[in-house]
Amino acid sequence: MVYRNLGNMMFEEVGGRPGILPSRKNEGVVLADIDDDGDLDLYVANYEGENRLYRNTLDPGAFLKVRVEAAGRTAIGAVARLYRSGRIGDRGALLASQEISAGHGFCSQAPAEFLFRLPDGGSFDIRLTFPGGATVDRKGVTGGRMTVRVPEASR
Repeated sequence: MVYRNLGNMMFEEVGGRPGILPSRKNEGVVLADIDDDGDLDLYVANYEGENRLYRNTLDPGAFLKVRVEAAGRTAIGAVARLYRSGRIGDRGALLASQEISAGHGFCSQAPAEFLFRLPDGGSFDIRLTFPGGATVDRKGVTGGRMTVRVPEASR
């Protein structure tokens, strides 16, 4: 089933609308920024029939996309926390938190990246924490794309 967010905790089922194919036996789904435009697209792996990609064509607004590179190992377990600028580590300034997990369901694995929609045009700080305890801070980030390598101490 596919729902559209109407805001104020209200949703509308849109699975029968044009462009959204009828339900099939699905093996897995992934939400990921497939076309690298800053919004989440939906990829559906179907058991009966062809796989489907549904591109999100809405304007994502300001976003921060952080790709994690981990040569020779996985980034699973990495956590990213987004803060208001100048307040990194302050729980009261925490805007969002995400973790890279080992899977999102059967036949599903999202990419090793974080995608945050930014609430306004200001600047932000981001702290990445890796398994083993190593951290990487980026301060004064204003949005866009960046790549962060897993520190040697976490390998």
